[in-house]
Amino acid sequence: MKKVLLIIPHRSGKGGVASYWNGLIPHLEEKELDLTIFEMGGQTGGGILHYFTDQFKLWKLLISENFDLAHLNPSLDVRSFIRELLFIAALRIRVVPFMITFHGWEVPLATKIQNHFKWLVRITYLKARLINVLSTQFVEPIKEWGYQGVIQVHTTCVDTNLVQSVSVRAKILTPDSRIRLLYISRIVKSKGVLEAIKAVEPLVSKYNVELTIAGDGPFYDEMEQYVTSNKLSFVRLMGYVTGEQKMQLFATHHLLCFPTYYPEGLPVSILEGISTGCVLVCTAVGGISDVFLDGKMGSICTPDIEDIFNKLEHWVKDVNAMNRVMDFNYEYGKNHFGSDVIASSIYKQYTSDLCG
Repeated sequence: MKKVLLIIPHRSGKGGVASYWNGLIPHLEEKELDLTIFEMGGQTGGGILHYFTDQFKLWKLLISENFDLAHLNPSLDVRSFIRELLFIAALRIRVVPFMITFHGWEVPLATKIQNHFKWLVRITYLKARLINVLSTQFVEPIKEWGYQGVIQVHTTCVDTNLVQSVSVRAKILTPDSRIRLLYISRIVKSKGVLEAIKAVEPLVSKYNVELTIAGDGPFYDEMEQYVTSNKLSFVRLMGYVTGEQKMQLFATHHLLCFPTYYPEGLPVSILEGISTGCVLVCTAVGGISDVFLDGKMGSICTPDIEDIFNKLEHWVKDVNAMNRVMDFNYEYGKNHFGSDVIASSIYKQYTSDLCG
């Protein structure tokens, strides 16, 4: 039985990586695998103190136990880049083979690596037996850095329990139905929350629609002030949601609007929206373009407010078309993005010859 060390952010965190692994781990634990989970940071996040204590805890674990494989899960941002460099150094000193899944990708850092630090990634990150990325657009940069191993494009996943809790039949729309639009994400300006609100504003005078905003973050207060000062009664602010509350949002909403222009990997909310039978209006950022079938799952838009409005109106004025898309998305998501499906794919990687 293969002994695997899984290195991930703390599973109590609000980020997409924690959500990803919360969905996968129960399915991996059912397989023939000796899985050890190393959680970075703490329940309150990964503060500067955790940055150092994590290194100490990892060294202690590597000295006390022998592993056949380690699985790192960084995002390509400066803080994660440095932290994972130290993890990789420890793994190489202890002669532990490792694989990497990149969950986020900041283009400025990738450019700096290309121009100045290829030598550094070649002696660290590129020693991985296998590299997973969330978008085909990240494959070529890694090859340009000098990686000659196998790069695979993986999607994030949706908790199978979330999908099973939603009945797409209960979401069928009639011409008299109120259409519920959902925006769910960390509230960061570049994730397009204001653009979504401003695009929905002119819809309200023509159609029976409402917009729910779920999430928190550094741009929340400014977003809330805009809603309050403009007396936008069609907007419902939920704050951060998880568990049953999150399931209920996806079960009762018909269209997911996510016009992000943030350097995304593959937002789990996109897969959650598809898998719970929502029509999508979203941008083609990061890995979204690899999984999204424009016209079949909804519409690709730009972050331009007028374009978002036009794409939203295209769907809300035709409930029969929305019903067809909701049915298609639910079945497609269940078969392609369920955590049980992705866990099986990861397990095959762990036990393949590629990973020793």
